[in-house]
Amino acid sequence: MHIAQALQFELGKVTNKEVQQRMVDLLANVNTQLATDVGNYLGLTPKPGQVNTQVGKAKGLSQLEYVPKTPMGRKVAILAADGVNSDELSAEQSALQKAGVTVEVVAPHLGAITGADDTAIPVQQSLLTTDSALYDAVIVPGGAASVKLLQGNGKALQFIQEAFKHYKPLAASSEGADLLKATGVSGAGVVTGNDAGVVNDFLTAIGQHRFWDRQVPATLAG
Repeated sequence: MHIAQALQFELGKVTNKEVQQRMVDLLANVNTQLATDVGNYLGLTPKPGQVNTQVGKAKGLSQLEYVPKTPMGRKVAILAADGVNSDELSAEQSALQKAGVTVEVVAPHLGAITGADDTAIPVQQSLLTTDSALYDAVIVPGGAASVKLLQGNGKALQFIQEAFKHYKPLAASSEGADLLKATGVSGAGVVTGNDAGVVNDFLTAIGQHRFWDRQVPATLAG
């Protein structure tokens, strides 16, 4: 079911109906029900296929069965704005880097953001020029002013929702949880807590890489 949702999302972005039809017809050679589910979403009827039930599974090619179970080598976005809790951001950044994770601070603008304690925090990427597709996971540190700015930023909301729809881990500490709530994301692979200690559970989630059993609400699936 979750594979069908992912295919519906990706093929829904294709504007050429002939291409959509070819893809649905090919799916009929993989799984009849899968082709029907995707076809119904796209308003298409798959041609009869020939499913080979004797091919078995290649474990080395399946993300469901072959996952390193380590956060090392992953890339994480720390989503923040002016007024962020500097201590939380710094603690999360250090813990992630210590675990072998590449970390980038993503903010509404480049240069630096100012923490709640007036600390200048370097920004590596701007919301205007980057995308959640470039990251394996996203974490939002606390800071009421930062969260308020991000809640009013459409790019920030989209950044989180896209990561969620792609079954990636998300986390938030303190007031950062309010931003996740505002975007309507919750469930498997979404970690929240009252302090920077939430990063430990987040690292475990990153090690799983994707949460294919996550339920994506219809309001976010389109």
